[in-house]
Amino acid sequence: MAVLKQPINRVQVDTLSGVVDFYYWRGLPCARKWPHWPARVPYPAEKIAQDRFAYAMQMWAFLPRYLQDQYRNMAVSASVTARDIFVRAYLNASRL
Repeated sequence: MAVLKQPINRVQVDTLSGVVDFYYWRGLPCARKWPHWPARVPYPAEKIAQDRFAYAMQMWAFLPRYLQDQYRNMAVSASVTARDIFVRAYLNASRL
C-alpha cells in the first residue's frame, strides 16, 4: 500500500485501470498493485458443471422466439431475467 500525497483525478485512474488499484483508507488516498489471482485447473465436478452451464447459455440463442417471449413474460414480475429462468429450468431438468 502506498499513501498518495495528493488526490488523483479521473484521467489518471482510467489510465492506470487494471494495473493500480486506487482507494481511500481512513480518508487518505492510497494505491496498490491490482489484485491478481492465478487461474487454476477446475476440479472434474466443477468442469462438468461449467460445461453444462455454458451449454445452457448457448442454447438460449437457438430457442424459438415464441418460447423466449414466454420466458420474458415469466420474468416480468421476477427479479431475474428470462435467460436466468431458462438456464435454471434447463439445469434442473437435466438432473432428472
